[in-house]
Amino acid sequence: MRCTIDTEYPEVPITIYVGDFEEDQVMLQDTVEIPITLYDLPVDEYYSVAALYTGGGDTLVVLRGDEISTSSTEYEDATCWSVRGAEVDCRLP
Repeated sequence: MRCTIDTEYPEVPITIYVGDFEEDQVMLQDTVEIPITLYDLPVDEYYSVAALYTGGGDTLVVLRGDEISTSSTEYEDATCWSVRGAEVDCRLP
């Protein structure tokens, strides 16, 4: 997950939801202080992320979502797994 972290927004509270955020199934809440944060989440699910940027008396909410899916390729002696859709960009424009 990517967030805007700078002097105006040194930390950003985020909420990760399973499904659309309107369904209110909270997976986890955190406050990020670095621009790129990694989370281990179950695959084959759609996730929504709400990032709250508070500064200057205003609060901006960035909502993004993506599905994390997998596929596999069988080889003679191994299975190779690929993960798709595992990035959410919640940076400010």
